[in-house]
Amino acid sequence: MLEAKVWERIQSVFGEEYVRQNGGYMTAGDAETMVGVLLFLHANLHNALAKDQRLTVQQFVEDCNACLEIPLERSEVEAIYERMARGKWELDSLGRTPKEAAQSRQAGSLVSKIQWALVKRESEEQQINNNHNDGKKDTPVHVDPNAALEEEKGWESVKKEKKNIPFHNI
Repeated sequence: MLEAKVWERIQSVFGEEYVRQNGGYMTAGDAETMVGVLLFLHANLHNALAKDQRLTVQQFVEDCNACLEIPLERSEVEAIYERMARGKWELDSLGRTPKEAAQSRQAGSLVSKIQWALVKRESEEQQINNNHNDGKKDTPVHVDPNAALEEEKGWESVKKEKKNIPFHNI
């Protein structure tokens, strides 16, 4: 119940702010509705559990405009669908959207360069630690060919023994 109220408030505030920034393009109610429509479309297109029930462009255009006080142009709704279908919304390791990350890289600020370098180094260190057993340096591994041969012979005897076990006893 609380989540629904919080979500309703987020949609309402978004709708009001969208209209304030983009005056006259859409009503606050329609902007609020579009938040829900876009989230639904994103989940429908990118959630593995919905793969058998994907909306078509035609369905989305009809359903989207049926929810709005002032319907959008068909080509505009189709473009929204196509942009949404291109990729899943994801944040980078700094919690930025792809657009924010691109803007930050283009701006070239010292802070963003430092943050990016730290994240990259942390990621590389994590990979190194994951590739090494408990973070230890590479140690040469001695393989005794006789032990490997004995192990292989051992498996062969197990295989032969299992062949003689009736299926209902397995």
